[in-house]
Formats: sequence, structure tokens, C-alpha cells
Amino acid sequence: MFSVKPPTAEREGEIVLISPDPAFIEAVKGVFGANGRLKMRLGKHIADESIDLTPARIVIADLDARNRDDLVALQAMMGRLGGRAPVVVVTEAFDEAVARWLIQIRVADFLLKPVDPVELARTCVKAMQAEATAGATKEAQILTFLPAAGGVGATTLAIQTALTMLAGKEKVTACLVDLDFQN
Repeated sequence: MFSVKPPTAEREGEIVLISPDPAFIEAVKGVFGANGRLKMRLGKHIADESIDLTPARIVIADLDARNRDDLVALQAMMGRLGGRAPVVVVTEAFDEAVARWLIQIRVADFLLKPVDPVELARTCVKAMQAEATAGATKEAQILTFLPAAGGVGATTLAIQTALTMLAGKEKVTACLVDLDFQN
């Protein structure tokens, strides 16, 4: 049996599992039940606003992605959660529109049913670790240089700006993309 140990011992919490599927609930209990530090709080439907999200270390939301009401309820739940814990979505239906929606509302990850219990555990641990280090990272900066005419030095300016940003900083990366739309 696979058990999950939280990445940091000082932060205990609960797994909030929202699922109408009794078989999935039992599978998740089997994966996380061996761990005494993580307690489990259950909810039946994503639209249930009475579910207490305050102690959540991670939220696992089992929903029907074909149902727009479920996706809207997921977005509302993410708003109530306020970024305090990562959300992993489990669904049977999936297409590019669902992927886009999940990316836009910033879920930590998503899995398709049937879910391998070991993969669910790995996904949750990675999401919790990423959330624990999220304060150390910040959003990427995008700088754009648009020349008014050819040969005015936009590429040189972009290169020098990237080098200046990197100077003296450790563990910083830069990606420079030079697009010539004229050719």
C-alpha cells in the first residue's frame, strides 16, 4: 500500500475530497488513510458551499467537466479557497475547452478517471510541494520591444536588457525570443 507523507512536517492539514462517487472516495481513503497527519474532510458535490475549506492542505475535486455548472462551481470554490491550498481536479470528460478552463482558473493539476492511486498520490504531493515553495517564486516578466522601423536596434536593446536583468542574480533565467514579422 502506498502512503503519502507531507513534504513538510511542520504543516499539518486536511485533504478535502469532493466527490459524488463512493468507489473513488474509498480509493482515495486507501491511498491517504495510512498517513496519520493528513485527515480527510468529505463533500458530495462541488457546488456545496457548506464544505469548510479552511483547514485544507489540498483539495481533490471529482466533477463532471461536461457540466458547465460543475465548472462554474469549481471556479467559485477556488475563489472561496483564495489560493490557500492547491486543487487537483479528477474528471471523466476532457477536451481542449476543459483544459483551457482549468488552466485559466489555475488548478494545480488534473487527472482523468479511472485514476491510478499511486499517480493521484504523486500528483497531490507535487501540488503540495509546489504550493509550499510558491512564495519564493513570482510571475514571469514579459518585456516587448517593438521597433518603429527596421535597423533601429530593437534586437540589441532586447539582448542588453536580458543580460542586465541576469547580472548578479542567482537562479534567474531568461528567455529571449526575436520575432521578425516582416520576413
